[in-house]
Amino acid sequence: MARAGNYTVSTRLAGRIVDTAARLGASPEAIYERAGVAPETMDDGDARIDEKRYAALWIAAVDATKRRALPILVATDPNAITNVLQYVAKTAEDLLEALSVCARYLRVLTSASQWIVRHDGDAVVVSITHPDPDLVSIYSDEFAIAEIVTRGRAFSGVAWKANEIRFAHAAPDDTREARELFQCRLRYGAAATEIVLGPAVTSLPLLKADKGMKSFFEKHLEELLAKHATKNDAEIVHRAREALASALRGDAPTLETLAKKLGLGSRTLRRRLADEGTTFSDLLDDHRRSLAKSYLENDMSIAEVAYLLGFKQPSAFHRAFKRWFGSTPERFRQNLEKG
Repeated sequence: MARAGNYTVSTRLAGRIVDTAARLGASPEAIYERAGVAPETMDDGDARIDEKRYAALWIAAVDATKRRALPILVATDPNAITNVLQYVAKTAEDLLEALSVCARYLRVLTSASQWIVRHDGDAVVVSITHPDPDLVSIYSDEFAIAEIVTRGRAFSGVAWKANEIRFAHAAPDDTREARELFQCRLRYGAAATEIVLGPAVTSLPLLKADKGMKSFFEKHLEELLAKHATKNDAEIVHRAREALASALRGDAPTLETLAKKLGLGSRTLRRRLADEGTTFSDLLDDHRRSLAKSYLENDMSIAEVAYLLGFKQPSAFHRAFKRWFGSTPERFRQNLEKG
């Protein structure tokens, strides 16, 4: 598995936490000191900070402002500066394309989390995931979901509502601000942090859709991705997981097809994964395990789950599932229904 400590967050993204906290009366210097972040680093818009410092900034800012809902306040802050990822997203044709663009280029802002966009029937589910379990931050996850809703409404000009929003963490004592913003069913203690959107929402056209500008910004983002990839090969695990998420749709990707998606030779990919203490087989197995649990918890049929995970024979899926969870898919679903 990838080692924690190899993941970074742009100061442009991290700076929004402190900017909003300062507008609420908190001292930026005190927040920086507690989080162990040098103020001069934050002054450099092209710099990046370690993901642990990013998580520490959230904790310090929440404590300094005494506002548990700070992630929502940061996402909805009207003074927030638009970043390059938002520029390309707002020029997409519709909301689904904007979400897909953000999922692809999120690493420009952070390698500590990723968005997985998948279809579930006629709905679209965006999951906020992390390449390493140690990177999970309830504040950054809440911020990500609030950012999707806030920017999505602004870019479309429609005050749409999600079908449902799920948070993997327990509910805070006060959820009033979350309910006021989201205006939909909220589920805490879920299997994953996700937002579920219906087709009427994902098909919404964006106000500033512009194919020419989108291509211009995407070219810039591709250059930034290449820059970060050469600076930090440890992010190869993150990139491979991201590519697997889009490739695993009724077929079983191979090392060769994954390497091609990443623009690498298969031997190069194998070597880089080995440098990070993992293999292609491990990544594929981990991703299938995670999706199997999520799909069954969301009432997909067992046959459909087996197909989506790329298993040619149902018996192969049953064997893998028993290895992952110690029970059959049928028994797993029965336990869910009892719980």
